[in-house]
Amino acid sequence: MNTVRIDWSKIDTVLLDMDGTLLDLRFDNWFWQELIPRRYAAANGLSPPDALELLKPKFHATRGTMQWYCIDYWSRELGLDIARIKRAALDLVGYLPGAEDFLVKLKDSGKRRILVTNAHPTTLAIKEQQVGLAVHFDACYSTHTFDAPKENAAFWPRLQAAEPFAVERTLFVDDSLPVLRTAHGFGIGWLRAVRRVFGFDPWHVSAPYSCRPYKRSAVELANSLRPVTVVEVGCGLGDILSRVNAAERYGFDIDTGVIRAARFLHPGAARWIHGDASSVALVIQRDRRIDCLIMVNWIHALSPQQLAASILPLLPRTRYVILDAIDPDGPASYRFKHDFSFLSPFAERLSSTRAAGEPRSLMVFKVTA
Repeated sequence: MNTVRIDWSKIDTVLLDMDGTLLDLRFDNWFWQELIPRRYAAANGLSPPDALELLKPKFHATRGTMQWYCIDYWSRELGLDIARIKRAALDLVGYLPGAEDFLVKLKDSGKRRILVTNAHPTTLAIKEQQVGLAVHFDACYSTHTFDAPKENAAFWPRLQAAEPFAVERTLFVDDSLPVLRTAHGFGIGWLRAVRRVFGFDPWHVSAPYSCRPYKRSAVELANSLRPVTVVEVGCGLGDILSRVNAAERYGFDIDTGVIRAARFLHPGAARWIHGDASSVALVIQRDRRIDCLIMVNWIHALSPQQLAASILPLLPRTRYVILDAIDPDGPASYRFKHDFSFLSPFAERLSSTRAAGEPRSLMVFKVTA
């Protein structure tokens, strides 16, 4: 598990999934896709392949519900003692590489550590017996206690009532896309493992919206312009663009993984497109006006010449541009600290808004030429 780029000073509570996040999911896949079909076949005079084909629609029909995770339900449905079969295969349960070391370090951090799993309480107890999970946590919860799985929006306020936590100061790690989507909708400030699923650079999840004032400032400035068409180049996960009020929104990013993640996190909020500034002309007709062009944060990896080459071709069709300027004495990690002098023949600066607690200001330019 990689904790690089997480700002631990902004996190009080860590919520961790069990299967597929801490424990190797190969056990569960083998158990349900191979062992149970074999046992069901033996009990019903079927071949294992025929048994699996018979079970597949039963499994599919319950996915995402409490029944899917309930071994009592499957014991009744299949006529098998699921708990006993699991106990017999106990020695195959194990941690993912690096997971236990991560838990030890997490304990040393002083954060409140909460295990949250969709597994049935009996399954949790069985796996606890094998790997000793509880010693690493302040509390362990099965979603069966709350009558809703993690992918159900009803679960999260119920968990928060039992285990109070500030959403903006909470890190949640899970390997399930539906679960991550629901947690994102609830407002969990820090999400991890999305990058594992989509394969994008981890820095995209190191600075969620709730923890970066410059993103909020960019949204407020864009909305103040009352745009019809908004384009964000370097949109990342869509934290900014998805919150801008506009009839047409286009997000571009060169990271294919992050574009896939933006489509997942904000379905229908915008057109999420793999590409850079030069791709805008290929997607949006040249006679269409761009009311607001947003390019923030990532631009400081470009030289002034490179940045000018990205922005200037778009100016003839653009009304306003929102950029961020890093303080001259700002962190060295921002390679270039632009003054945007190359814009002076083509645009005038309308405003400069300080991002609270950050070494940057958000600037709005009105295109004049």
